[in-house]
Amino acid sequence: MNPWRRALAPAKLNLRLEVLGKRDDGFHELVTDMLAIDLVDEVAARRAAGDGVALTVSGPADDGAVPTDDANLATRAARLVQAEARARGATDVGLELTLVKRIPNAAGLGGASSDAAAAVLAADAALDARLDRAWMGDALASLGSDCRFFLDAKDGFARCTGRGERVAPAAPPAHCAWFALAVPAARCPTPRVFAALRLPPPPLGPAAPLDSGTPRSVWDASLGNHLQDAAFDAAADFAPWRALLGAGGEGAPWRVSGSGSSLFRPCATKSEAEDALARLRASAAARDLALRHSGIARAFRRGAHLAV
Repeated sequence: MNPWRRALAPAKLNLRLEVLGKRDDGFHELVTDMLAIDLVDEVAARRAAGDGVALTVSGPADDGAVPTDDANLATRAARLVQAEARARGATDVGLELTLVKRIPNAAGLGGASSDAAAAVLAADAALDARLDRAWMGDALASLGSDCRFFLDAKDGFARCTGRGERVAPAAPPAHCAWFALAVPAARCPTPRVFAALRLPPPPLGPAAPLDSGTPRSVWDASLGNHLQDAAFDAAADFAPWRALLGAGGEGAPWRVSGSGSSLFRPCATKSEAEDALARLRASAAARDLALRHSGIARAFRRGAHLAV
């Protein structure tokens, strides 16, 4: 029987997301510092007869809204590997895929993009296609703006430019010790958020290098997200969360990752993160606002990769 090959797919946070303007191709020009965190999906693949791709989804974040057809980036990523393997002379390139979802979908955490990167790695290993990283990166960039980050950021941190597909890996910032993470039940469709963005947006703080040599005060001032207000404006059920961004006591505020609706707060210690999360949960409960995920996260320090 053909063996399963398993890959890990971490979520990401946009520590800084700057929108420079709209491009002629309809995308937006971005500068974003992304960090992989230890909230991780698992994608497994094994070779099957024929040339189909069959995906099954399970896990705590499988809410019935995760597609199993070509609407899922993992399926589409596997099909690209399959087609390339076939073009290079392989036969019986059918694939069975399983996806264990722990990253809430449509939350600004990059779960679908990370799953795509993991699917490329797992499918390549299952078919023994031995595709090079450059091909994989180009294939992932064709699927979505965030996808290539999860392949190229081997240490789990990078500054991404263009529409997000140009990845400059770097060592993870030392200041990213702990994060309180909360995902409201509200959904923020990315196209609607970008449509609500007023250009040009107000400037963020200076774009300091978010690495281990940056002083904490400078690092904190560099965080920000041009899509944050647009997300609150675009989704009526997300708007009430705006008032909770200061919840959690003194220190850094809660921030939106990507186009929402996930919220995160950088913390110096685990206890600080636990306290901030407890305060946010209490504030949300007092306002009858529901969460679909909450927890404490740390930097993952890896991108998507094959499990040993």
